[in-house]
Amino acid sequence: MAAPSSDRVMHAYYNTGVVTPKSAIERWPELTGIAEQIIRIGVSAQDCVRMVRNVGESPESYQPVLQLKAAVHECLNEYPAGEFERLLLCYASEDSLPRLETLPVANSVRALFRKEFAYYTTARSGSLYLQACTYFFVTACEITTLHRFPAGPMDWVISGIPRSWFAKIPARDLPRTLFFLARKFGGLQPAFFMHVAPEPAAGRW
Repeated sequence: MAAPSSDRVMHAYYNTGVVTPKSAIERWPELTGIAEQIIRIGVSAQDCVRMVRNVGESPESYQPVLQLKAAVHECLNEYPAGEFERLLLCYASEDSLPRLETLPVANSVRALFRKEFAYYTTARSGSLYLQACTYFFVTACEITTLHRFPAGPMDWVISGIPRSWFAKIPARDLPRTLFFLARKFGGLQPAFFMHVAPEPAAGRW
């Protein structure tokens, strides 16, 4: 089955400023079939959101996604590549949209979030953002759950210094490190980490 065209959805984006993931799920039969199969397995939409929220750089973090994908594939022999991942990102985007309005960021950042949501939910099948385990999919998971903030060519993440790192610091360097963290860095968190965006936003529209 051919991948669904995104023309109508993108037209809706430019007219309303946001794509509603729920309407995308209802519109595309591929997503609807996958969603129904996930329910039959006993996994809810909120369960899917939690899976997406837990995806990170470690391979263990996206194992639940891979396991669910395998379970769906056993029952649905064929569906366009990337549609399972698209569905999960639709669920995560829909869950985050209400919270986006109260997020303490500039309106320009909210606008970038909406563009990212629209891109992930309408990207062509085969996009790296719709392939589980890729860095691009991890990025999409972090943005759709409001863990990673788009800023044009750069993204940023609010994080901190893990306490587990202290065990890796040589004993002779520990006092100096603790002094720096306390006096210069201001504690273990928050810490803002910058990332080069995988692909400039302008190149996706």
